[in-house]
Amino acid sequence: MDCRSLAAFRIAAGLALLWDLVIRWGSLEAMYGDTGMFPREEIASLANTWNWSFHYLCGDAGCTGWLFLLSGLFALMVVAGFQTRLAIGASWLLLLSLHHRVPMILNGGDVLLRMLLFWAMFLPCGERWSADRVISGKRPPGDAVAGGPAAAAVLLQMAIMYLFSAILKTNSDWISGHALEGTLHHDLYATATGAAIRDNSGMLRIATWATLIIEYIAPFILFVPSRCWLVRMVTIATLWAFHIVIGMLMEVGLFSVVSMTGLLLFIPGSFWNRLERLTGHAGKTGTTADSQSTPQLCRISPAADITAAICLGLVILINISGLGGNAGGPGFLQHRALLTGLGFSQRWGMFEKIPDQDGWFIAAATLADNQMVDLLNGGKPVTWTRPAVPSELFPDHRWRKCFREFSYQPAESLPLRDSYIARYLCHDWNENHPPERKVLHFELIFCMELQPPDNLPARPDSATWPLPVRQISFISMQPDDRKAVAE
Repeated sequence: MDCRSLAAFRIAAGLALLWDLVIRWGSLEAMYGDTGMFPREEIASLANTWNWSFHYLCGDAGCTGWLFLLSGLFALMVVAGFQTRLAIGASWLLLLSLHHRVPMILNGGDVLLRMLLFWAMFLPCGERWSADRVISGKRPPGDAVAGGPAAAAVLLQMAIMYLFSAILKTNSDWISGHALEGTLHHDLYATATGAAIRDNSGMLRIATWATLIIEYIAPFILFVPSRCWLVRMVTIATLWAFHIVIGMLMEVGLFSVVSMTGLLLFIPGSFWNRLERLTGHAGKTGTTADSQSTPQLCRISPAADITAAICLGLVILINISGLGGNAGGPGFLQHRALLTGLGFSQRWGMFEKIPDQDGWFIAAATLADNQMVDLLNGGKPVTWTRPAVPSELFPDHRWRKCFREFSYQPAESLPLRDSYIARYLCHDWNENHPPERKVLHFELIFCMELQPPDNLPARPDSATWPLPVRQISFISMQPDDRKAVAE
């Protein structure tokens, strides 16, 4: 692995951390305060001993905000390459702590970012394009490469993500070509662009099969020798385009950005050498223009290599065990110190099946002036008509993930059954409105369109739509109640 590729990855990972913090900052009180949707006492009652978190020390947005600022400082250090090993280690630790604070709002992008940062701790990420190199006054090593188990681990983590995602997708939904079309008809997954093209069955069937093929073969092509640099670069560009399209069509949070960040690690040194010759920087940055020169191998320490090798073995076993639907693994892999405490738990089953609960939410609040408004739709009057793009009702992808989980049967959404979400929505509304507009009664309702009769079209392309909705009230409460009444 060329150290310039590792430096590009380091910079992109630091920027991804900052972007994640900016998104989360908008929901400090909602997500991380004790008056929000996930108070510490509720999370602690569901967690186990190894679900540690520095963020459990903070019960208000102000204190949590300081932890966010500390995380942001370390992320900036990662970008700059200043005290690189310390910055990456601290960033990984604070990110894992943040994930443990509210685990039910995470997705595959969060897991991938966490794992890539973990492997980066064992790599010489500050060898190139870093403040550490400038401060040391040393000339960058010519054609430096990172090798050993740690380098293999971070590259294999990306390959594992694609390959196991493809294996888990090998089912009737994907083989028949209906997976993408079915997923885009899920109201809480499709973006406005996805909703606009989701009735193009032919195109989406081809895209479904293409996705499966790409995820199966790309992990192998990415490891072609560096001398076949053009083949590898075309593969990287194809995967970048793949993730950009996925991000345009579906609400996937950080996943596309983090995946593109990880792909930077595969850029061969030949690409950088040619780029430096084109820009006139060959030889000025410590690299040699001679492609036949022997690269200098950079490693942190034998202990780092041994640790990375052991952890890589565990990760491979975890992924193999996850093929049976269990992200924990057999025998000693069930130990929470390994899976939860270190954040190793992973299963790459994103969109492996078409979601079977499709609909949208209405947060129906009856006010003191007898109006009924929707707290999720900016306080507009409640309407039972399906929104044009239901996923856009939520501030960001973490809110969408929370409510997607809530759309399934309450027994399957145990962490979200209590009244905290309803209490927060009512409290936030009441704090920003006069007494005559206070909430007196509140219902959180999940609406599902009824299946059309056999003689009607299966999609809303007829004047007979919209059909009546089936209203499933998950929570009904008075705003001052501590607990909800599940209906």
